[in-house]
Amino acid sequence: MDLKNELLNLDNRNSVVRGACKKIINLADIPIEHLDIPEHFHDNSFYPENERGLLDVALVMKGLIVENGFDPRLTAGVHEAMRNAYQHGNNKDPKKKIILRSSVNKKNARFIVGDGGGTIHSDFFPYVLRYRVCDDYLKPVDFYRFSSKEKLAENGGIGLMTMHLVFDEIRFFKDVSGGLLTYLAKSK
Repeated sequence: MDLKNELLNLDNRNSVVRGACKKIINLADIPIEHLDIPEHFHDNSFYPENERGLLDVALVMKGLIVENGFDPRLTAGVHEAMRNAYQHGNNKDPKKKIILRSSVNKKNARFIVGDGGGTIHSDFFPYVLRYRVCDDYLKPVDFYRFSSKEKLAENGGIGLMTMHLVFDEIRFFKDVSGGLLTYLAKSK
């Protein structure tokens, strides 16, 4: 049986699921309360002047990750979340803060990364759902191929895929400022 035309096929741009998300999503229009970030999460938020600033902060997080006995590859997931916030949420605006909160100990590594954006490409949520329901990491698809969106020169389109490969749990929330928060968690 050929499933490419199945109504809920996330890879088919014409499926019911993809058809339901045909417009830019403005988080301000979503009647869901924002996430209250727990107070015990350490605040590492910053204003990056460029992408190099993201890497510098990621290397600091790597020290925290390794010091607590976690695989240093978690750093790649945190870095990709920050890159997404910087490039897509904040549109590379150095006046917009990257929210970076962390709670790392010997049992759990948890991060919240956010932006000051507020709009999301219509294929973002179907792409995330693909990873949640398919669990098919043997057939990875980059976001640009999935969405038919023009690929930015500096992007590989594998940020979300990287996050899903290294973290156990990834969730998305609305920030009090209206931006997107990405919650990343790994347990031992």
